[in-house]
Amino acid sequence: MHVLDLGCGSGDITAVIATQVDRVVGVDHDRAAIARATQRHQHPRLTFIDRDAMTFLQQEEQHFDTLVLSHVLEHLDGPEEFLRRFKGFFEWIYIEVPDFDKTYLNHYRQLLGSSLIHTDDDHVSEFDREELNALLHRVGIDVVDAEYRFGVQRLWCRAGK
Repeated sequence: MHVLDLGCGSGDITAVIATQVDRVVGVDHDRAAIARATQRHQHPRLTFIDRDAMTFLQQEEQHFDTLVLSHVLEHLDGPEEFLRRFKGFFEWIYIEVPDFDKTYLNHYRQLLGSSLIHTDDDHVSEFDREELNALLHRVGIDVVDAEYRFGVQRLWCRAGK
C-alpha cells in the first residue's frame, strides 16, 4: 500500500505508518515541521515533502492508495471543496478529527451561541458526527468504519472516484 499523510506536521504518525506499508509520503506546507520530521524519522519507505499536496499529486508518477487526514479537516476553511479535489486520487481515506459530540457541554455552548470550542488560531471548523457524515455523503465518500473514542472521530472511508 502507498500512503499520503497530508498535513503530517512532525511526522510521528507518518513514521509509524512507514513500518506497515510499502511507501508513505508525509506532506506539509510547514517547512520547519518537515525539516524536523526528516531529521527525527528515518525509514527506507518514508519520505517527507514540503510542497503543496495537490501540486505534488499532479506531478507524482506513482499512485497512492490511501490518504491520511489526521487532524486536518478542522483546520481548513473549505473542507468540502478540499475533499472534492483530493478524493479522486485515492481509493481509501482515513479521517481523524476532534469529536464535537464527546461532551454535552459543547452542545450547550452551541445553543448559547458561543464561538468555537477550539479557540486557537488554527481551528476553523468543528464537526459533530452527523455533520461530518453529511459532509462526506455530499462529497461522495462512503464511510466504511467509524470509531468514536477518547474525544476523537476516526473514520475509514472509500473514496468514490
